[in-house]
Amino acid sequence: MPEAGSTDGYAEFMHDIGIFLVSFFVIADFWYGLSRMFASCREADHSVIIADFCLLAAMALIPITTKWIISDASPLAVANYGVVYLAVTILRSILFVCIGRKRWKAAGVPFRSIARLLVGYDAALALENIVLMLLAQVVPHIAMQLFLALPISSFFMPSDWLVGRIKRS
Repeated sequence: MPEAGSTDGYAEFMHDIGIFLVSFFVIADFWYGLSRMFASCREADHSVIIADFCLLAAMALIPITTKWIISDASPLAVANYGVVYLAVTILRSILFVCIGRKRWKAAGVPFRSIARLLVGYDAALALENIVLMLLAQVVPHIAMQLFLALPISSFFMPSDWLVGRIKRS
């Protein structure tokens, strides 16, 4: 934080605010999807609570890794951000299954069709993450910018797309 009457630490302070805002919007994108998932949840059993806590723990790493890649866009920093982002994505799908499995079973939706959609969805996200982590080894600044753009692409293809596909299955 800059000292009163001094502009010495102001640039660093603004940089830190920028990092906060970037990580805030990444987490906000995940939160939006989670709020949509939980809106359809009638009751949270033990598996939902455990899956949610694991997801929240992984999401708590996003601000740390965001600061790391913005402060030092090294291949290692960007790859670690990718690992955290991928873990959050996979844990979100696990939570999605935990929330929906009773409802899908009651509706007669075969789990095989749900699993096929989730694997396809997560495989595409995993491939995107792996490509960006490999790109980070060559041009880490570009990979960093693309990683930070993921929430934007996720916003335009939210989990509602997946929910709609499952309902049509």
